[in-house]
Amino acid sequence: MVVTNQDTGEVLYGNQQIADMLNVPMQDVLGLQSIDYYFDANDRNIMLSMLKTHGIVQNHLVQLRRVTGDMIWVLMSARSIVFSEQPALAVTMYDITEQKIAEEKLREQADLLELVPDAIIVRNLDDKITYWSKGAERMYGFTSAEALGKFGPDLIGIGELEDFNSASTELYAKGSWTGDFRQRTKDGKIILVQSRWKLVRNAADEPISILVTSTDITERKSLEQQLFRAQRLESIGALASGIAHDLNNILTPVILGMELIKLKLPDEASRKRIETIISTVQRGSGLIGQVLSFARAQDERESINIKYIIDEVAKIARETFPREIDVTLNLPSEDLMVNCNATQLHQIIMNLCINARDAMIEKGGTLSIEAGYIVASESLINKYMDAKPGMYVYIVVRDTGKGIPHELQDKIFEPFYTTKEVGKGTGIGLTTVFTIVRNLGGFIGLYSEVNVGTAFSIYIPAEHQKLTEEVNALSSELVGGNGETILLVDDEDLIRNIAEDILQAYGYNVLTAKNGAEAVRIYSNNQDLVKVIITDVMMPVMGGIELMGIIRDMNPDIKIIASSGVVHSDSAKNLYAAGAKTILIKPFTVDKLLDAIHEVLP
Repeated sequence: MVVTNQDTGEVLYGNQQIADMLNVPMQDVLGLQSIDYYFDANDRNIMLSMLKTHGIVQNHLVQLRRVTGDMIWVLMSARSIVFSEQPALAVTMYDITEQKIAEEKLREQADLLELVPDAIIVRNLDDKITYWSKGAERMYGFTSAEALGKFGPDLIGIGELEDFNSASTELYAKGSWTGDFRQRTKDGKIILVQSRWKLVRNAADEPISILVTSTDITERKSLEQQLFRAQRLESIGALASGIAHDLNNILTPVILGMELIKLKLPDEASRKRIETIISTVQRGSGLIGQVLSFARAQDERESINIKYIIDEVAKIARETFPREIDVTLNLPSEDLMVNCNATQLHQIIMNLCINARDAMIEKGGTLSIEAGYIVASESLINKYMDAKPGMYVYIVVRDTGKGIPHELQDKIFEPFYTTKEVGKGTGIGLTTVFTIVRNLGGFIGLYSEVNVGTAFSIYIPAEHQKLTEEVNALSSELVGGNGETILLVDDEDLIRNIAEDILQAYGYNVLTAKNGAEAVRIYSNNQDLVKVIITDVMMPVMGGIELMGIIRDMNPDIKIIASSGVVHSDSAKNLYAAGAKTILIKPFTVDKLLDAIHEVLP
């Protein structure tokens, strides 16, 4: 404690504790003409102002400078008194420097924790969320304010409740649990999460909370499954190749022998029977050829416009599929050129269309085929083992059928696996598609929901690799802008840069942002200029739906185009409800991008 003159700061009284705090002898404290030397001037002025207003200062945090020059943190209280018949201040001070250092370390640790990409969550014993890290916000899309206090399984849909209860039982029995869960993000996307739970106990060894660390392993698991699938196919393909070779060696003399016998038979009826046998053997040889099609690549390739193949398959489908199935095409005006075998390409599309037909055979529905050019984004390259940088022609075959259960999606490309009834499927159709596409240097994507439908996306390397050539070829046909400003928001650098070049080539001014938070800052500074916002839905820091909500609060009339690679009926409703005027489905072509802008611009 110290007592000072209220006006001059002269020390009238001080105890040993204040001397120790300032690191000076006791006589030096009592001899001070002014203690202001040790105080920051701003702190003293604030303290005096508070005293004049309230007559007392309680627990005011200040810094003191010792004679050695080092600074300490002090929690100070003061009040006006009369000491030796003169106005004075009675000041008590507590050195909290160590506490402040500890707090700063905790703050640094908290800042580091927020940088961790994993989701870190704390639940109480009722499984309600009490802590939600930035990593959790990025992974699941919910902000901390949206998550705190919520029942964990309800918020992010942790698999089946039975699985959650089983994990909880093990947690309380062993103190920890590790396993995988399928979970749902804010925008409805299903992700596979590796979760680690730890039971946190107090000093009395009583459980008080549950620490959860979760990692999104969706892409890693997908890549592992693609690698295992490729390895299985290579092994089975090698086996099939050897068996086919031996079978063909066996069938060849059978056919030749039947031909010789036919020549020696005098009556026509016997010769016809022999021809039937020969035809049957040849059909068997043809089936062997089909088996071999996923064991080796065809060398006979040529430059082909995929649009002609799609038109041909669509014509066959319209003529032969049930009338309850509507066949639609969505093709660009430009040619879609690839270098491949025309028969194999026809086989790919036809197999996918037949599978789509079978999925809708009971109730009917819509079979749609879409195609266009796309430059492989970083996310595509990371997602698919066989994807490489460059331009691809994509073909998407969608149906509105019964869908494929999640637990079966990893098996459908395996040879001889089929969910169809006996006699209605060989089980090699999708295996053939997979192998042909892979041999062409391409890759396949699959998205399916039960009772919603299925979409197979085929990516084949384009024959022309320069996007600028395609833009120049299209520039004479497509209508561009008149200097309108577009705010383009996407976390993929490649998509953002290429789309910016395209929009500028077609007469638009372009501002870009890599996430929602950056887009909000840019829009607030350019609100009068920006006419249209094109935003991705899934982005780190701030996603598209949250961005649309903030932007619409600033300007309810702003035209927003939502862009996403996965859009079904529920997610589309959410996007329109959030303020999207139209939806641009990835991968999109130049004409689709420009059409979407023309659709929303007045």
